[in-house]
Amino acid sequence: MVTSVCAFFALTVVALRSFTGQALDDIVLTTLRVGHRQVLPLTDLLRTGVSELSVGVTIIAVMAVAAARRRFALAMRMGVMIAGANITTQLLKRWILDRPYLGVGLDLSNSFPSGHATVLVSVALAVVIVVSQRLRSKVAAVVSAGTALALIVIIISGWHRPSDIVGAILISLAWAMTLAPQEEPVQAEDPINTRMLVVSLSAISMSVVAVAVLWSRLQALANSVYASGSVNAAIEAHTALSFGFSLVSVVFIVGLAVLAINLIVYLQSGRRRH
Repeated sequence: MVTSVCAFFALTVVALRSFTGQALDDIVLTTLRVGHRQVLPLTDLLRTGVSELSVGVTIIAVMAVAAARRRFALAMRMGVMIAGANITTQLLKRWILDRPYLGVGLDLSNSFPSGHATVLVSVALAVVIVVSQRLRSKVAAVVSAGTALALIVIIISGWHRPSDIVGAILISLAWAMTLAPQEEPVQAEDPINTRMLVVSLSAISMSVVAVAVLWSRLQALANSVYASGSVNAAIEAHTALSFGFSLVSVVFIVGLAVLAINLIVYLQSGRRRH
């Protein structure tokens, strides 16, 4: 939990307060938005499906699942977890954090962290926490895929920058790690969970290495936004790098979302010793 909180505050400094962070964030957003027409059906589904009403209904449904398993304390924890993560996001976005205009893109109100992403990730985490331990890894694999797809659609649709999504994942994970109970493990091995953890960690590691290798070029890309005064002009001048960095960003976000969901499964269920 502490790691998630520290990573979140580090992200706020880089993504909100630095020109390079703002520039690279907008470059990914603008680059990926070229495919927004292809995801319009999914965008419409998210627009109608993610609302205050849907959050309330989901909280009740998740709590009902836990209560049906006669785990009433868990039901209360999950209600607090989903509500807490989403209230935290809204408080941070609307009242505490701001995104100062540093000359990148349009001077818009702060969108960090993403409310849509917080709803999706917090609900996904709650779902895998309340299901039975024997089904948890299988459910987590399906939920991970759906959540990752929805998060990428949010970026491609132009609703949120990558940092907004990452911030939402970190907030949801912090709440889940605080309130998910640790259970007595019922199995010694969990190959599905192990594979999901390995794949997600590999994706994150490859993304970090790629950024480290490309960092000097990425700084030059950000500087070209400053020189030209336009994100679009910088992308046109560095098309391959912009698309490459956008792909790396997508891989990182997918990896982080999958890791968050499956890490909770591992920490909650554990492994029974032989």
